[in-house]
Amino acid sequence: NLAKYFYENGNEELSIEPDINKAIELLETASVKILDAVEELIYIYYKKYLSSNKQDKSSLEKLKYYIDKIENSTEYNLEIKERIQNIMDKIYNEKSSIKFNY
Repeated sequence: NLAKYFYENGNEELSIEPDINKAIELLETASVKILDAVEELIYIYYKKYLSSNKQDKSSLEKLKYYIDKIENSTEYNLEIKERIQNIMDKIYNEKSSIKFNY
């Protein structure tokens, strides 16, 4: 929760600026034992990949790694799969609706 609610998004009340690198660091440490951390890393790397117009191979590799990790977890089930897919669809739709002015 520290990574997700304080570093990924920042916390104005506590004067904590968003720091995606710190969030990733904390989530990667937690991902060894906590499936929610793996799930959050999937979203972060998916957002990074889409934000790069699908050019960021490093984010794509990390995304594939964490998807494989979650799918091979003994806790993985249809409910988790559907939740992840729904959130990824939402992220994709939000990113697709952004128009850049060149």
